[in-house]
Order: sequence, then structure tokens, then C-alpha cells
Amino acid sequence: MLIEVKGINDILIMKINEKCSFAAILNELDMLLDLPIFTSDGYYPRAYFDFGCRFLQENEFYCLLQLLFSKKCILFYGISLPIKNHAIQIVYDILHNGEELHVSEDTLFLSAIHPGSYLYIENDVYFLNVVQGHIIAKNPNVKIYGQQFFDASILINDCSIHHLTTSALTSVYYKDGHIVLKEDEYEQNYSDYFR
Repeated sequence: MLIEVKGINDILIMKINEKCSFAAILNELDMLLDLPIFTSDGYYPRAYFDFGCRFLQENEFYCLLQLLFSKKCILFYGISLPIKNHAIQIVYDILHNGEELHVSEDTLFLSAIHPGSYLYIENDVYFLNVVQGHIIAKNPNVKIYGQQFFDASILINDCSIHHLTTSALTSVYYKDGHIVLKEDEYEQNYSDYFR
């Protein structure tokens, strides 16, 4: 059995086997749609197709829709396909005085950003170590997250903060014409409990 059918809230969920060929799936679906439950006059159940981790090519999706249109016995309610994982770039290298680095993806920095270094960013960045250099955002929608900023400079959309020093998880972003700093509320409200 290549297609498992379940009824949930008046919708038929058609779970498709990921390991078989697409031609075999279409063949079984063709036979399944000829069963008496799908051939009742005036009854058109809604069907949602769950392909799991299978990527469908455009022509395969077109063949699926053509089969459904030719049978005229169910209403196409939707399809689930895997989504591409959003990868984050990881940088292990230390950025020293006088060095420049340009990043265009979401990036996690595992090492320190030293004074006098310049980091040019286009997407969100995350810092797990101390940031002491200059961060220049080329995109006003970026967010900067860091645990420890020490005398750092941040420039977003022609607004700047100099000598930024924090020791709590902080997010930095641009909003309504100025740069906003937001410290993590847990550390902000409960820091006196840690001794």
C-alpha cells in the first residue's frame, strides 16, 4: 500500500510513501479514486496530500493535478512538501584589529570580534563571544544578537551607537529612525538571584 488514507476533521489526509516511484503512486491513486467511496454522486471529499520528505518536480505536480481533474471525485485541499532548511553560516575565525569581513547570510560567530575590526553584514548575526569592533549593517532590517558587547560600535541605516557595553543577552535593531537595544528580560529581571 503506497497511499495511506486517514480522515481528520472532514478532510482526507493522503499520506504518500516516500520510497516508491512517482509513477507507482499515480497508478495507485488512480485505482483508489475508482473505489465506491469516491464515486458517490454529489459527494466530493476534500483531500490533502502529504508527501513527507519527497520533493516533487513541477511535471510530477502537474501529473497529479491532471489525474485529480480527470477523475472529478475529490476536491484538492492542499499539499505538504519539505521545505528547505534555513542554513546559518558559522564563523570560527577571530576578527583582529584592521581586518574586515563581509557576510551576506545569517551568521553565527563563535569567536571574538576585536577592537579596530570591521564587520559588514546584510542579514542577522549572532555572537557567542565578546564583540569589541565595528558592525556596519548594509540592510536596515537586520538584527544583531550578542551576549557581551564591550566598547563596540554599531551602524544601521545611518544611525550609530558608539561605546556599546553590555553583559546580558542583547538584541540590537533599527526601528522608527533609531537603533533599539533590548536586553533579555530573564537576565534583566532575575540577575540578582545569581550570586
